[in-house]
Amino acid sequence: MQWSATFIWQQRVPHRRHGCGTTTGPTDETSRSTDAIVLSMTSAVSCAHQASTMRQEIDVVIPTYNRARTLGRAIDSVLGQSLPVHEVIVVDDGSTDETATLIAKYVAQDPRVVYMRGSHAGAPAARNCGIARATAEFIAFQDSDDEWDPHLLETLLPLIEGPDQVAFCSIRLNRDEATSSILPAGFVANPARMLRRQNIVSTQAAVLPRSLLDETKFDTRLPRLQDWDLWLSLTARNVRFQHVPVPLVQVNVQADSITRNSEAYYLALRMILWKHRRQFVRSPYEYLRNIARVVVGPILRKTV
Repeated sequence: MQWSATFIWQQRVPHRRHGCGTTTGPTDETSRSTDAIVLSMTSAVSCAHQASTMRQEIDVVIPTYNRARTLGRAIDSVLGQSLPVHEVIVVDDGSTDETATLIAKYVAQDPRVVYMRGSHAGAPAARNCGIARATAEFIAFQDSDDEWDPHLLETLLPLIEGPDQVAFCSIRLNRDEATSSILPAGFVANPARMLRRQNIVSTQAAVLPRSLLDETKFDTRLPRLQDWDLWLSLTARNVRFQHVPVPLVQVNVQADSITRNSEAYYLALRMILWKHRRQFVRSPYEYLRNIARVVVGPILRKTV
């Protein structure tokens, strides 16, 4: 494919948790708890941030396809980071809406915004093209309908102390105006093990050295779960993951989101279980659990 390049904490509405992180309605108690975690974390990393980020640069890749309506808020959340980014690489995956017009305005206003456009090949291919364009020491990814907290990069970057580390935070998954979930809902002490059970690292919530992606890219053959596949590939190389149990990303599920395609999910799950079978056998219970999901899930879906 050919492509051409043409700490103030953000106040959120707190929620009451019901089961597995699902939330409906506000509580002051949750708000105080979240603010306390953030303030504590900010104090803990502030000294490390000053020492470690003076000469470090971060590129952010944003793939987009017909998301002109929401793309602006995603870009604004990246440009508005307390730790300034080096470049925001927007990869247009063949949009037919007003995306090009919108990005042209950003390019004219901010030299950090880079626009690339190609034929429609899917978000994984677009991310890979953005990776190839990136030049900074570190890289992160944002989606065109989601939003970062202003301190996401400032919080995560100091946790990366070597070339074999990835830092990630929790997300707030918004499926509609009334219901949201925090994922992961608690601190993940052993991310490598949890990744053999399920994906716990959202693409928009991770920061990593760009060098980790020199050989490992997003697998464009997978119809879904490309991020989980990437993290499993990195853990196979003994890359370590550090988790911040605070939702610094607002993930907004759209009506036409690929995450709603269950058929693609089960196909991708089968492919991942085979591709990473040597890793999964290290956790036999989780391996059998995922095999059961592949077998039983589609059956249950048809009977509902």
